[in-house]
Amino acid sequence: MANIDVLKEYAETGESIHAIFTITRIEDRSTLQKPFEQINPEEVTTIIYKWLSKYRGRVAKIQLRVQTAA
Repeated sequence: MANIDVLKEYAETGESIHAIFTITRIEDRSTLQKPFEQINPEEVTTIIYKWLSKYRGRVAKIQLRVQTAA
């Protein structure tokens, strides 16, 4: 959830979050072959960041929603 908090902070201040996406690294590339349900939530966030950095020119606006524990 720390990553989401950073994104929210950048969004609230109006700063660009592109730098966060481009510096994100995927350490174990085998995780890309697994369903998100089988991956650690932090790794899922990393994969989403990399996807956003790769396709940023094609994505005008995206909303990330996080389910919190009830």
